[in-house]
Amino acid sequence: MERLRIGSLAFVATVLLALSSLTSAAIIKVPADQPTIQAGINAASDYDTVLVAPGTYTGTGNRDISFLGKSVKLISEEGTEVTIIDCQSTSQEPHRGALFDDYETSQALMRGFTIKNASEAIRAYRSSPTIRNCVLGENTVVGLVCKTNCNSLVDSVTVSGCSSSGLWIQQSSPTFTSCEIASNYGGMYCLSSDSVTMIGCDFLNNSNVPYKGGAIYTEQRNRIYLTDCVFKGNTAGSATVIYVDYRSVPSHISMSGCRLEANEATGGSYSLFDIRNCTFRATDCVFQRNGLMEASAAFLMQLLDGSASLFRRCTFVDNYGILMYAASDSPVELDSCIITRNQSWEAVVYVHSGLTVTNCTFVRNYMRSSDWVPTTIMSGDEQTIMTNTIIAFTQNSFPLYADPAPTLNCCNFYGNTAGDWLYYSDQLGANGNVSIDPMFCNLEGGSYYLRVSSPCAPANNECVAQIGALGIGCCGDANGDGILGNGADMMYVLYYIFASGPTPDPVAEADTDCSGFVDIDDVVYIILNIFAGGPEPCAGCE
Repeated sequence: MERLRIGSLAFVATVLLALSSLTSAAIIKVPADQPTIQAGINAASDYDTVLVAPGTYTGTGNRDISFLGKSVKLISEEGTEVTIIDCQSTSQEPHRGALFDDYETSQALMRGFTIKNASEAIRAYRSSPTIRNCVLGENTVVGLVCKTNCNSLVDSVTVSGCSSSGLWIQQSSPTFTSCEIASNYGGMYCLSSDSVTMIGCDFLNNSNVPYKGGAIYTEQRNRIYLTDCVFKGNTAGSATVIYVDYRSVPSHISMSGCRLEANEATGGSYSLFDIRNCTFRATDCVFQRNGLMEASAAFLMQLLDGSASLFRRCTFVDNYGILMYAASDSPVELDSCIITRNQSWEAVVYVHSGLTVTNCTFVRNYMRSSDWVPTTIMSGDEQTIMTNTIIAFTQNSFPLYADPAPTLNCCNFYGNTAGDWLYYSDQLGANGNVSIDPMFCNLEGGSYYLRVSSPCAPANNECVAQIGALGIGCCGDANGDGILGNGADMMYVLYYIFASGPTPDPVAEADTDCSGFVDIDDVVYIILNIFAGGPEPCAGCE
C-alpha cells in the first residue's frame, strides 16, 4: 500500500510539472515585443508561442529563420493572405524561409504563413516539425525539403509555383494531409524514403516537360502511400503522373480512393505511369480522360522490370491509349474493375506476363486501328486466367487473344463488333461461359449494374456467381417494355396485386424494394422514385 501511495504521488507530481510548463508558456508578439521573427524565437522557450502580426517580412531576421531546436509555436495572427515572408532570394544570394536542422520535434509548429522568393521555402533536416496552413512557392526553387529522418506532419499546405520540385523528400517518412501541390516544375521528388504518406492531397497542373515524372518522380527504393488524392492536369515528356526509377531493391506504391484525370504525356514514348521494379497497388481509384490519342504507342501504365501490379475496384473511363502494358516479368491482376469507353490503337490491356482478370466489366471500348483488327485484351508468354468477367459492345475489336490459350471460367463475351468467341469457340458453353446480352441497367447512360433478370446475376447462370464488376442495381420493368420503374410499371404492379393481372416476367422485376415479395410497398417505392427523388428500383439489392 505504501509503495502504491508513493507511486501515485510521483505521477501527480509529473502531471503538475507538465501543466505548470504549459500554463507558464509565454506569448511573444512580433513586432510588438520583438522586432523580427528570429528575435521572437531567440527570446522564446519551449512551448512558447511567437505570434506574428500581419505584414510582409523581409531582410535579416525575417528569413533563414531557425527554430534552434526549440519546441516553439510560430503562428501568424491572421493567416497566409496577410502574413508573408519574402526571402528576396537570388541565385547569387540564396535564402530560405525557415530552417529546422537541430532535431526539432513535432512540438515545433509553423502555421499560417506565405513564403515566397526563396531557394527553399522550408527545409527540415534531421527534424520533424509540424507545418500547417502555409503557402509555399511563387518564385521559389523548392517548396519543402524533408531530408534525413524527417517525419513531419504537413497539413493544409499549398506548394505552388516552384521552379524545381514542389516537394523534395529524401530518406524520410513524412505525412501530408489535405495539401495542394500545384503548378510546379515537378510535383514531388522522392529518394530512398521508407514511408511517404499522402492523404487527401491534390497534384494539379505540375509539369516536367520534356523529362519524366510530372507529379511524382521516385529514385532508388521508396514506399509511397496515396489515399483520396487527386492527380489532374499534370504533364511530362513521359511518366506524367508517377515515374519509378529502376533499382535493385524494389519500391512500393499504394493508391486508394484516388482520382486521376486529364493528365497528359507529350514526349516520344508516351506513358502516364512508368513503373519499374515496384509493387503497385490501386484500390477504388478512377482513371478518366488521361493520355494522348495522337500517339500510337501511348500507355496509361507501363509496368516493367519485375513490377507486380494489382488493380481492385478501379474504374478506367474515357482514356486514350493502351491502359496497361506489362513486360514479361511484370504480372498484372485486375479484380472487380470497370473498363469503359477507352480508345486505343492496339489493345486496352497488353500484357506479356501472367494476367489474372476476375469479376471485371469491359464495355464499349473502341479500337481505332484500320490496318488490322485489334483486340480488347492481348496477352502472351504466360498464362491468362479470366473468371466471372464481361467483355461486351466493343467497337472494331474482339475480346481476347492470348498465347498460350487462356483459361476462361464463367465469362460473358457479347456484342463485340469483330466477334465474340472468335479464337476460343471451344470454350463457349463450357465452364459457364456464355454469349448473352448482360442486361446492364443503363448501357447508354454508363450504369453497368445488372438488371434483376440479367444472365450475369447469380440466380440466372450455372456458375451461381456474379459475372462482371457490379451486381444487381436496378429493376422495375414489370411490364417488359424496356423502361425501368415508370408510371406504366406502377399500374402494371397494381393490376397484378389487386386485379389478378398478368404476372411480371420475371416476378423479381416488380420486387422494387428487394423484400422478396411483390406488394403495395413496391408500388410506393416506384412512386417515391418518380415523384420524390427516391432511390432507383432495386438499388442495393444483393
